[in-house]
Amino acid sequence: MDVWSANSEIEKVSYVPTELEIESFNSRLLDELLNGEIFLHIDELRYVGEWWRKDYNHYRPHSSLGYMTPAEYAKLCEDVGCFKRHKQRSGRAELCETFSQRVD
Repeated sequence: MDVWSANSEIEKVSYVPTELEIESFNSRLLDELLNGEIFLHIDELRYVGEWWRKDYNHYRPHSSLGYMTPAEYAKLCEDVGCFKRHKQRSGRAELCETFSQRVD
């Protein structure tokens, strides 16, 4: 994650999911993917796992996000500035305003 955030345009935001959020996700992953399939090869697991991840993030509304998909929520955060994004201007990176600065 640190390598990805260092190479991307998005600044890492400090958020630590609660134990309840982690357990909820792990439970869904086990019930919906791992307990329901028999994988004969690691490539099959990768393919089905990627399909499940896309479905989970792009097509399923989450009650904790106001019944938006995580992708929709991320887009909303980007639009209102929930996280800092670097912009290239004159060859140097400048930070956008943070969410709290825009709301004020």
